[in-house]
Amino acid sequence: MRRSFHPHSLWILIAVFIANALLTWILATTPNRSWIPIDSRGIIVSFRENTFILGLVGAAIGFSMGRYFLPTSVVLGPSRARSAKEIARGLIAPILASQIAGYLVGVLVALASVGFDRAHEGVLPLVAIFLGLTALTVWGFLIGSTLQHIWGFLALFFIIVVFAYAPLAANSYFIPNSVFPARPLGMVWAISEPSADLTFNPSTELARSLFYLMILTVGLLLFTIFSRVTRSGHSRAKFSLITTMTLVVVSVSSIAVLLIPEPFKKDGFPLSCESSGNLEICQYQVYKPLIPRIFEIGEHFSAIVPTESILAVPATEEPQSAVPIPHPRRSEHEWEQAIAQSFADYLAGARICLGLRDNGTLASEEALQKSFDLSKELLRRAGLHGTLSTPQTSAFGQRLSKLSPEEFSQWFADNMDAIRKCTITQ
Repeated sequence: MRRSFHPHSLWILIAVFIANALLTWILATTPNRSWIPIDSRGIIVSFRENTFILGLVGAAIGFSMGRYFLPTSVVLGPSRARSAKEIARGLIAPILASQIAGYLVGVLVALASVGFDRAHEGVLPLVAIFLGLTALTVWGFLIGSTLQHIWGFLALFFIIVVFAYAPLAANSYFIPNSVFPARPLGMVWAISEPSADLTFNPSTELARSLFYLMILTVGLLLFTIFSRVTRSGHSRAKFSLITTMTLVVVSVSSIAVLLIPEPFKKDGFPLSCESSGNLEICQYQVYKPLIPRIFEIGEHFSAIVPTESILAVPATEEPQSAVPIPHPRRSEHEWEQAIAQSFADYLAGARICLGLRDNGTLASEEALQKSFDLSKELLRRAGLHGTLSTPQTSAFGQRLSKLSPEEFSQWFADNMDAIRKCTITQ
C-alpha cells in the first residue's frame, strides 16, 4: 500500500498555523488561576501553565503526520522519495515552522493586548517553551512513523504522557512546596510552572532551552537511525524500538535533574507597598493588582484593633513581625480565606505560639488554645471566614464574644504584650 507524498500542501500548513495561533492566544489570555494578573508577565506565566495542552496537540499532529504520510512506517516499509533527509526537509520542517509561527503570533497578539512592559524578560522562557513543544511534535512524528497500530499508541502514552505529565501532576498536587527531586523533573518535563511572584531566572531558562534542544536533537537522531533499519516484522524489533526510546527519555530526564539550576530567583525589584491608616500591604510587582483585595481584607481587622500597626508581606519573605500573605491559590475564594486566616493568626499570636513550640521552647497548651480562640473571635468580628473557622466553645472564647467593640479593642490593647509572648492568661 502506498499513498502520495505531498508534504508541501499549503492548506495544511495554514491550518496548523491558524490553529496554533488561536489556541496560543486563548491560553495566554485566559489564566487558569484567577490570581494571575493580566500583564506581560502574567501573559507569559499563563502561557507556560497551559502549554501542556499545546504539547499534546503538537504530539498528536506529529503522530498523525507520521501515520498518514508513512502508513507502513519507515522501519517496516521502505518506499520511494521517503529518505530521512527528504522527509525532514519536506514534511517535518514545514510543519514545525507553521507551529512555531503560530505560537509566536499568538503570544505577540496576547502581549500587545496588555502592553510589552518587562516583556523582554520572557524571551528566554518563550524560547524554552517553543523548543519543548517542537521536541514533543518531533517525538510524536517519530513514534507515528516508526511504530504500527497499538504499539505506537502505547509508546505515545508511556513516553509523552507518563514521562512528560506525571511529574507535573506530582509537582502541582502532591509535593507543591517540596524539594524532592521529582519537583525539578516535573518542572523540566512539564515545560510550565508558576513563577509569577518571582522573576524568570536567565540561567535556568538557558539550561532549560538547551535541555529541550537536546531532546529535539535526540528525536531527530533516532528518526534518522530508525529510517535506515531494514524491513522486519518481528515483535522483537518493535519492542527494541520502544525500549530504546524509553531509555533515551529516562536518561535525558535524569540528566535534567542535575542540569537545571534553581528555577526562580528574587524579582530584583523592591516590593510594591501601599499604606492607609494603621495598615500597610507590600507585595511583589507582578502581584500588585492583588493589593486592593488584600487591603480590603486587612481593613476588617484594622478596624477591630485600631491601635495596632499591621504590616503584611509575601509569605516567602518570612518576616516575624508581619502578616504573611499566602502564595496565591488556584481558587480565589480559598486564597482569600487563607489571607483572612493569616491576618487573624498573626494578630492573635497563634503563629508566635506555634513558632515557640517548633523551636523547642515550651508554650503552655492553655496559651496556645487561647490564641486559637482569639483568632476565631477576630475572624467573627471581621465578618470573614478562615480556613479553620469553627464556632467558639471555650469559656475564654465565649467571654471574648460578649465584649462590645470598644471593650474588645481595649482588652486587646491591654493584653498586647501577653499576645506577643504567647502568655495569654485572662
